[in-house]
Amino acid sequence: MQEVLKNNGFQSALPGFGTPEKLHVPFSSEVKMEFEDEVGNRITGPLNFKPTAASHDEISSESNLFTLRKLLGMGTDTFTIDPSLRTFKGKLPIEQYKYEPLTAHIPTADGDMREMTFTDGGYVDGTGIPALVNQKTKNIISVWCPSPFFRTNNIASDVMAGIGSFFGLLPRDTDQIPFNFAKLVGIHNHMFNLNSNGENQMKKLIKTMESLDAAGEPTIATLKDVEVIDNPFWGISGGWKLDLTLCLFTGVPTKFADKISEEIVGTDNVVVDRLFTNENFKDVPNVVALATFPEDAPIGTDLIGQVLPPLPARMTQIMLSWAIKHSWDGLEVDGEIMFGGFRAIFEEKGKNSRGNKAPKSQKGTKGAKIRKGK
Repeated sequence: MQEVLKNNGFQSALPGFGTPEKLHVPFSSEVKMEFEDEVGNRITGPLNFKPTAASHDEISSESNLFTLRKLLGMGTDTFTIDPSLRTFKGKLPIEQYKYEPLTAHIPTADGDMREMTFTDGGYVDGTGIPALVNQKTKNIISVWCPSPFFRTNNIASDVMAGIGSFFGLLPRDTDQIPFNFAKLVGIHNHMFNLNSNGENQMKKLIKTMESLDAAGEPTIATLKDVEVIDNPFWGISGGWKLDLTLCLFTGVPTKFADKISEEIVGTDNVVVDRLFTNENFKDVPNVVALATFPEDAPIGTDLIGQVLPPLPARMTQIMLSWAIKHSWDGLEVDGEIMFGGFRAIFEEKGKNSRGNKAPKSQKGTKGAKIRKGK
């Protein structure tokens, strides 16, 4: 971890994820962090964590109730990393808008609690895959429908941005994504063997998705028996395998476009360069949000958060639903099976009495004992 931090300007995040029952801080072992400025002066108290799986009641107090709803709010709070949002993009003096970050009391290694501020979880991961691997999930289905600012209209680049970090490949390694924010995403996420089963899994996946796209099919494919490796940051112990299905939505399948009425999308050049040419639907499926802070809106009526225009958002919803139904029994190109289908995944899960979990012998260690906050 020290080497990862050194290579990234000592910008780091702390791992954490939640379930309806518990909050997990999944370090593999005790981690101690001390904070000093460039001349060696201590700037805040040290952090000392152990792996923890605490119930919501255990980390709640009378004045600070912890719920799954609150965790979802903390995981999408961008105010902490974008101060301009706190003043409605400069429309309010900062003195008039008092921002209080969302906090929770996180268990520490000594059995006590430390109040911590949370921010947008997309800085570390936008898929949920690390939490599922930590929980020994045998079949993982990840839907990648990124914001238009991260869509490159190149399947190889989009696949790299979506899951490359889990195989030890970072966007910054390819210079395909110029955003500084994106260049730090994924530095802790290497948890799969790139050459599982003796074959480069990213090259295999990209080739499959490019074939599907060329045939007008949705880009959905499964990597079978991916080898899990140790990842101390996320508390993952390797030595087992899983199936990873990626549903990549960065273009419009021509087989879907052919089913849309001409009255809706027009008759000329319905899809060009993987996108609708119709002005109302040109951003499907990576829809551009409406202006969050309209210049002419009076104070008090500004919209907080991203608002999607109805027509392209609804078309995207219809397209994604069609893609799942269309691929339910699998996808073929020239007689070759490219995707085994969702039916096979869910029927296999239903036949297995253990559901979607890895064997019990592969379970991780128990979390630290904690003292409840006051």
